[in-house]
Amino acid sequence: MRKWLSVCSILLLLTGCWDKVELNEISIVTGIAIEKGEKGKFLVTVETINAPQLSAEQRKK
Repeated sequence: MRKWLSVCSILLLLTGCWDKVELNEISIVTGIAIEKGEKGKFLVTVETINAPQLSAEQRKK
């Protein structure tokens, strides 16, 4: 039982950040709008935050 617990603990601790994504490499969606357009189609508008631009503005202050 102790060996099994040790193996499970080691597996959980060794996972690390193998799938991490830096904030400046992604877009953060802050708003979505869906409108009915022409001929039964839909128009989708997505508002995102530009994270690198925000961090540059923070450094200027």
